[in-house]
Amino acid sequence: RPTTPEAIAAEATPVVERMQAQGYTFSASEAVVWVCPDGYLHQIRLSVTGEKGGSPFSLSADLEITEPNGSVTIVAPADAVPPGPALMATVYNGGNVRAEPTVRGAVRDQINAGENVPLLAKTDNGDWYQIVTARGATGWVSATLLTIDPAVATQVLVQ
Repeated sequence: RPTTPEAIAAEATPVVERMQAQGYTFSASEAVVWVCPDGYLHQIRLSVTGEKGGSPFSLSADLEITEPNGSVTIVAPADAVPPGPALMATVYNGGNVRAEPTVRGAVRDQINAGENVPLLAKTDNGDWYQIVTARGATGWVSATLLTIDPAVATQVLVQ
């Protein structure tokens, strides 16, 4: 088992190569490793965005290691939804992707008419949807910019 940052990076390389061979492309990724003064790992944070077959994806993990050389167990929260096909919408009219679900939220990216975007969440009134853009940015867009199948809209989690 790898225990140093260098060994972890060496283990990750074959995983990335396998995913690329399966058709995944990556638009952004980050891996941060915190090492304690005694040389043991303390925390690992990973995130990656990209697409496969034209469908964007976003993955992240944040692991805290509380016992040196102890076992790390990843447990899904009780309310976790098993992965399935992404809930998608088509951009009807291009516009801003914002950091917050309000017109005052900082602009993070743009969406363009005709793009397909995954729906991550929606506001309780359904006026705003959290999406991932084709460039991997996550943010909020007004529902008026999207064409969403009503059956899909009912499945999007409220945040």
